[in-house]
This record gives sequence, structure tokens and C-alpha cells, in this order.
Amino acid sequence: MARKHLKYCTAALKELKKHPSAGLFLEPVDPVKYGIPDYFDIIKQPMDLGTVESKLNALQYTTVADFESDVRLIFSNCILYNGVDHPVSQQARELESLFNIQLSSFPGGKKEVKDLCVISLFSIEAFFSYFHLTFT
Repeated sequence: MARKHLKYCTAALKELKKHPSAGLFLEPVDPVKYGIPDYFDIIKQPMDLGTVESKLNALQYTTVADFESDVRLIFSNCILYNGVDHPVSQQARELESLFNIQLSSFPGGKKEVKDLCVISLFSIEAFFSYFHLTFT
């Protein structure tokens, strides 16, 4: 990843971590702590902001798209596990909205975010995966 992209990714992550809704997303989900023993049955690729930060610091992301994919995985995992209407999913959508704004300022990034209320492709996939797991 180019130095300028690394700088923007680091700044974006720092801002996400400071957001009031970030608390539950700062470290890996602990199924014992939260009493959700089926978490890893449903979530096959866990991700959290702390893991993203570790990977970023270790220069494990070769592109901004790789970084973006992991950050969005946090949100989609949350919605997949908790459901669309859960309060924690609302927090994930708040962070996702902030992340969309951040991406619009990345070098070579999207020049505008047309509709911050649109659910991301990852969230839509999580939504359908949730209903597939729930009703089949």
C-alpha cells in the first residue's frame, strides 16, 4: 500500500475507534463473555477494529480495497449475527456511514457519497444470509 494510502487508512481507523458507537467493535467478539455460544457457527470470518489496526500496523494490507473489505466485514458480521433491527446493528450502520464519508476523502477515492442511508452491499449480503440461516 502506498504511504499516502496508509496514512489515510490509519487516520480513518483512528476516527472510527473514537466514535461513540465503536465500543463493541474495538476487540474480537468473546462468545463466552456475551453469552452467544453460536457466534462462530454463524460468523465464519470474525473481524474487529483492533484486528484491523494490528494488520494495518503490520503492513498486511496491500491495497485500500483490502483494508476497506475488512472494515466492512465488521459491519456485515454484526448485522448477520444480530439482525437488521438490533441496536448493535444500528451502531454498526452509524460507523459504516462515517466510514463511507471517510472513503470519499481518500486519495483516488470516491468524490462524493450520494446516499449515506443506503445499506452497503455487504449489509445486504448479511441480511440475506441471516434470513437463510434463520428460516432454512
